[in-house]
Amino acid sequence: MFSSLWRAVGGTGDVSADAGAAGGASAAGGAGGGDIVGSPAAARVEEPAMPTVNVLVVDGDESHDWSVYFKGCTVDLLTRLPGTFVEGGAVAHRPDGAAASLAGELAGASGGAPSADDIDADAPRVTCKIRVVQVGWDDFNLTAYAGEGCLVDVFKRGARHGSVACFRPHFLLVRNVVRGVTPDQDFRNLLYGLRYAGVPSVNSIESIIMTQERPLAHAALLDIERRLGSAAFPVLPQTYYPNHRAMCITPSYPIVTKVGHAHAGFGKSRLTDHHAFGDLKSVIALTSMYVTAEVYVEGAYDLRIQKIGGHYRAYKRTSMSGDWKTNTGTSVMEELELTAEYRRWVDEASNSFGGMDIVTVDAIHSAVDDREWILEMNGTSSGLAPEHEEEDSLHLRDLVLQRMVELVAAPAPRR
Repeated sequence: MFSSLWRAVGGTGDVSADAGAAGGASAAGGAGGGDIVGSPAAARVEEPAMPTVNVLVVDGDESHDWSVYFKGCTVDLLTRLPGTFVEGGAVAHRPDGAAASLAGELAGASGGAPSADDIDADAPRVTCKIRVVQVGWDDFNLTAYAGEGCLVDVFKRGARHGSVACFRPHFLLVRNVVRGVTPDQDFRNLLYGLRYAGVPSVNSIESIIMTQERPLAHAALLDIERRLGSAAFPVLPQTYYPNHRAMCITPSYPIVTKVGHAHAGFGKSRLTDHHAFGDLKSVIALTSMYVTAEVYVEGAYDLRIQKIGGHYRAYKRTSMSGDWKTNTGTSVMEELELTAEYRRWVDEASNSFGGMDIVTVDAIHSAVDDREWILEMNGTSSGLAPEHEEEDSLHLRDLVLQRMVELVAAPAPRR
């Protein structure tokens, strides 16, 4: 069972060595089938000669195996330091042999790739394989040490003690929301620990933290609208209430209210008059939640504009369920031409919070007057359309490789 959750490129036995070098790991809890670290079979696996860079992928979807996309990828680092982690300049290699071309493909992403002229061709290189460790938020714990990085303990699915693997993460890709609907789905403390340890990430951990709260993400959209004007960047007007006591004046009815941080239709209601609003206010009084309210727009369809590095897509999503929440239930997705306007929307959003490489902008097309309104933006946990999941997963892989070059190890200066 756990073998599908624990995925490590190039074998699993070498993870235990990382743990031992780091000062000890609780590897005894993993006896239970498969070559899990800590089992007798894993102990017999020989250490690979090639050093390893560990990529922690937070994605609890066991049907989507990220190690497949990184299989055969390596990173050439220009300086080797003691231990299993290597720092210095870097060049990433895909299985197809492409290396420097990654920089050109991702030139549209925030930041920029190091120039080949900045790398000393005569400097000694160490080729490192990439090990992918894929877990859900509830499948691991960590301890962060000032100046020493962090150690991640991986559990068997459903367990909370007796780790089956312990390793140092060198890079982070987050594909699941950090904070779910219920209190037991709040994993922000783990994200804070990864930031405490200085683990580089796509998107940045700071941007992931900011996009977890609706008001902060919406405020970034409003900043863009103030700068560009509502004609160029039409954000649907919204009212924010920090608590029930502030819930007095509303937009014109009918309105849509959104309670707290939750996404995917949770905490969302359509209210038709002030009586219904008063009922909601009495419920919010029992919580510590904030609330937003906006005019209800009868949607002909939803729009999603997606950006992964320098790659773009635009989608039209039409609800088939008849639910007023057009982002829930059964729907039909259709890829659209990326217009200059849509590209501007997502490019502007991607500059928020210091820059986001993975971003989607959601909008609604009014069935009444054909106007389009920007509703929200999402970051690194944005879902992929099923028909393009394989291709977009490769775009994500290339993005991670490029950011490893730039963030894990800066180019060594030419001598």
